[in-house]
Amino acid sequence: AGGTMFGEDGTDAAAGIQFGADNGGYEAALKMSQLAANPNFKNDADGLGIAGLKTGDVGAAFSGSWDAAGLREALGDKLGAVQLPMVEIGGEMKQMMSFAGSKAVGVNPHSSNPGVAVKFATFLASKDAQKARYEMRGVIPAATELANDEVVKNDMIAVAEINTMANTAILQPTIPEMSKYWTPMGTFGGLVANGEITEANYKEQVDQMMASLNGEGL
Repeated sequence: AGGTMFGEDGTDAAAGIQFGADNGGYEAALKMSQLAANPNFKNDADGLGIAGLKTGDVGAAFSGSWDAAGLREALGDKLGAVQLPMVEIGGEMKQMMSFAGSKAVGVNPHSSNPGVAVKFATFLASKDAQKARYEMRGVIPAATELANDEVVKNDMIAVAEINTMANTAILQPTIPEMSKYWTPMGTFGGLVANGEITEANYKEQVDQMMASLNGEGL
């Protein structure tokens, strides 16, 4: 909705996390409070969303490929998966976004066989290894060229996750200051889900969250 995290590329610690009044924060918080007040909304705690999908009590849930096997077994051809939807915030359609995570394969510099270790690490990160992990364990490949693999592109779950990463995600910042994000946002999300953020107090709650996000009064 206009917020930023540590500047344009996520590496400017001085820029901080900007989800406040000038960055769409008020409008986003109001929308969240309205969604949480909808009787169709359920907080996906303790696996409620996935369990509800299986019983038919839940129509849609936010999840990922880690739940694919169980959902395929439970729902069969009733299962659908897509990238994150858009939502109206402040009178405009905005794209919901998630974090895109990252992994690294490293080599211990004190390895007794560094040459072999580097070759093994290179293999683990390779397209061939990613394809093998997908075939054996269902791990969606990160290599963009595998998105056009016949098996992958015919897998609805894989396509949904690949589209999410490509179209509706930002790379999760890796700078140390990112540690300030989780507790304030967890608290804020909990207040939203419990109906404690309302049209009467959402601006005050956003201001408090911003103070916590950027280390004021912690």
